[in-house]
Amino acid sequence: MITLKEYIKQTKTTSKYCFRISGIIFSVIFCFLYRLTYAPIDSFPKILLMLVICVLLGNAFAGFILCCAILSSYSKIKRSLKLIEELPKDVIIKYEIYFVFKKKNLKYNYPDGEIYGHKDNDFFQIKTNESHVFVTYVFMSNALWQKKPKLDRKYRKEKITLFGDGLTQKIRRKEWRHITPSDFDRIIQHLIEIAKTESYESNLIK
Repeated sequence: MITLKEYIKQTKTTSKYCFRISGIIFSVIFCFLYRLTYAPIDSFPKILLMLVICVLLGNAFAGFILCCAILSSYSKIKRSLKLIEELPKDVIIKYEIYFVFKKKNLKYNYPDGEIYGHKDNDFFQIKTNESHVFVTYVFMSNALWQKKPKLDRKYRKEKITLFGDGLTQKIRRKEWRHITPSDFDRIIQHLIEIAKTESYESNLIK
């Protein structure tokens, strides 16, 4: 698992830009508030003192915001990596499951982490939030998306829906922690079967 120190190194460009822009913005805000709060500044030493105080306060606040942003982003990455750790090794090897950084524009955004896997020509993606895990069989089928409301109703009890890049099954985190190789096989095969069966039926209707 990537450590916080390693993550900070990998996101150095984003952090520098974030700190620089935040520092400028908050310094200007503190200057404005200082002028509203205190008496008129009528000498150069007082002006200089005001600027120094506002810059220090602005950078201190920017540093606080930066720390919050890094910790928030890192916790998301760590949560994604934990999904892989909770899977049986047989599953990781069989489906060649791996983690990648989803690099947006690193100057403006911290990277997201994504988990992918595949077997033969079937690809899937795994995502998570604090309470659920989402396993998505990745495929493109315009015919299937046209019948999304019907499919969502049909498979609602199984917690399967068309979402994001394909057909997604929602699993509680508590269940995921105890998932077995046979459980994972069943989930993937079931999603593949639904996608192919429903796509075939849609083509027949056409």
